[in-house]
Amino acid sequence: MSWSSPRRRYPDAGQYRARLCTAHSARAASLPRPELVEARLLFGKAVEDAEAVDKLAADDDIADAIVGFHAQQAAEKALKAVLAAAGDDFPWTHDLRHLIDRLGALGTQLPDRLAELRVLGPWAVEFRYGETIDDPLDRKQAVGLVGAAIVWARAQIEDEVVAQTQPVTAGDQESGIVRVPRESKGVLPAEACRLNLLLRGHDLGEVRWDPRLGPDRERSGVLGVGREIATTLTAGEALYITAIDAGVRLD
Repeated sequence: MSWSSPRRRYPDAGQYRARLCTAHSARAASLPRPELVEARLLFGKAVEDAEAVDKLAADDDIADAIVGFHAQQAAEKALKAVLAAAGDDFPWTHDLRHLIDRLGALGTQLPDRLAELRVLGPWAVEFRYGETIDDPLDRKQAVGLVGAAIVWARAQIEDEVVAQTQPVTAGDQESGIVRVPRESKGVLPAEACRLNLLLRGHDLGEVRWDPRLGPDRERSGVLGVGREIATTLTAGEALYITAIDAGVRLD
């Protein structure tokens, strides 16, 4: 089943292009290209849906159809944002598989952790057309997928390196820690402190951060999340790291 339709660009992007043509040449030279403007517009919409997922997923009174719809929309808009940044003239479709295939054709492969993003696809259909999905929405998986998609898409659009934790080990789970490699420490404070932690949309309050800046600067920093939280993580997975106000988010 295909939901493709002729692509329509956001009016705001067109208006921005019109302004770009009349701007002073020196200023225009510093402005982003139109494709990047559209990508950032789409990405902003993806973030809005992702924030809705974070808030709604924890409320059991909210139907799966509502949470699933916003999760699918966040994923769809994040993928389209990356395609737009690459200048791809993608169709206006809700089919996540098609968007992922287009990215592959451009040489942009999804990271392994986003391989399951396709599972969110049917939720757009249920919300829009009243079709029934027999299996309940895995809300924890949806929040994790959406959060990771947002971090990955931002890095693709802005040409940034994604900061990640070390892969979780059984020893980490036993010690109640998440390790942050040297190359990702810059996302977190330079000094040891307590900071707020969001884990896949869940507010865990303050945790201990130790950058471990001794003579051996190759060592990983450590987030002390506690054994109860550490054991909910999957051995071998690495989490994306995003700086937020007064803390950090892991997806």
